[in-house]
Amino acid sequence: MDKILLKIIDLIKTSLGLKSNPNLISSQSRVSCEAILKEVYKKEIGPLPDRIMFDKLFKSIVKDSPKVIPVSIQSLIGTIQIYGNLAAHPQDNLEQLTKNHAVMVESALSGICNWFFNEYHQFGIDINSFQIAENNSQNAILNNYRDLLKGAFDDEILELDEYEFLIATKKNMEIDYFEAEKIEKTLAKDMLGIDIQSLKDALSSIDLNSFEKYDKKSDDFPEWVLSAIKSINDSENPEWQTYLHNYFPNINSKNIPYGSPVLPILGAWQGWYFQYSAKTYFDLFFIAKNPSEILGISIEPNNPTVDFGPACKNESLFYASISGNLSDEILFNYTKKYIDTKQDLADIKYEGVIIDEGKYFEGEWSIWNSAGQFNAMKSKSLLPIRIFNTDKKIPIVKTQFLNNLNKPISSWFVQFRGKSTQFVIIHLLALENKIHANIVFSLNNSLQILYYVGDHYGLDQSQISMTLVDKGELNPKNTISFVIDWTNKSISGTVRDEKYKVRSLRGIKF
Repeated sequence: MDKILLKIIDLIKTSLGLKSNPNLISSQSRVSCEAILKEVYKKEIGPLPDRIMFDKLFKSIVKDSPKVIPVSIQSLIGTIQIYGNLAAHPQDNLEQLTKNHAVMVESALSGICNWFFNEYHQFGIDINSFQIAENNSQNAILNNYRDLLKGAFDDEILELDEYEFLIATKKNMEIDYFEAEKIEKTLAKDMLGIDIQSLKDALSSIDLNSFEKYDKKSDDFPEWVLSAIKSINDSENPEWQTYLHNYFPNINSKNIPYGSPVLPILGAWQGWYFQYSAKTYFDLFFIAKNPSEILGISIEPNNPTVDFGPACKNESLFYASISGNLSDEILFNYTKKYIDTKQDLADIKYEGVIIDEGKYFEGEWSIWNSAGQFNAMKSKSLLPIRIFNTDKKIPIVKTQFLNNLNKPISSWFVQFRGKSTQFVIIHLLALENKIHANIVFSLNNSLQILYYVGDHYGLDQSQISMTLVDKGELNPKNTISFVIDWTNKSISGTVRDEKYKVRSLRGIKF
């Protein structure tokens, strides 16, 4: 048996040894299952692509070698994937995983191991030998923590979400502080090549780049999107290619300046602002009403260390409307006004400058006699948010992942179909019970921006109807209606205008 398979066995033993903690066994079992899938991929398909993720691994094997993994084992892998994702990336309002979930994960991992070693490799291994009796001795706990720390250090970067997970792990497992510190110092020296006094010294950064990996995750696009990407790459349309490169990295960017200075602002951003020794990571989404006027929304976690008043104590997220102006090609300002809160909060002024070809902006916020800096980076969609204490290097508010926030605050790649086929980007914003949207498309090798307003219907805000705003007036001859399928992150509906009368539309969410 080669070294890689022996390492997989060690991973599995570590996973099964964590069954007293539902979150930890779910997270670590996902790591073990991913290691198994990588070995199957290499044997059945070929060399592993760079940074291939769990979902892509699984789907590629099932698609290219459908008979390799039995359907029953595919179901077990799906179980591991679901609970592993929930443990690593908890969603809003998600209940904590329980011991019942831990039992299901343990059973699923055991079944996958039996198939992988005894059916796929035919080693004849006694799977019961992997089972580790629950052992709450400090040695067993420290060994488990050491393995988790190795996994975090494996890419030679300790990122914020990994650091946060390790802090929670030490607390949940009641690890002896001094023993854990010894392990951290030893592994940091061996794996990272640095001397540290505590784990916080190993943090690679506490800036926006910590979340950038969530914006680069690979996507499985439907066939029509793949065909569109190819046709756009083959076309002579440099500004459109440059704009779409932000959403599809495999579209060749021509790196040319945009004809409209407001184009880079549209869509999603993640930023942070600094206040009271803390960085609050928040999400922004912008729409343009015209070439100089912008509106949008800000989403941030509630900081429990700041007194916003008793009525706001139990709020988990704060939403704020944004209204502002682009004063020239790179300078802008906006006012952030909190909405849907149980208590009135003061408005905050922001002034910023767009830098690095529209990929970042930075500036200063101010309220009464207080002020501070803020920063933001362009993203495809909403990214995780949190509040982090920069002095103590500990999270004040646990990471909240907004990728399953079923609200029309998102960007979509859309195809209009009829007598004419056209590809567009729709930036969609729900703000104070109204829908605002920008349609970005190519016309005569330059980019055009249209502004629509409308309404959303249904409990999940999934039915959208909106009308073009032309020179400040509604144009009822130009309307778009569609329904959002939040499960599949897709839309379908119709678009009407004076030229084509009616066309169907379909789209996918970034």
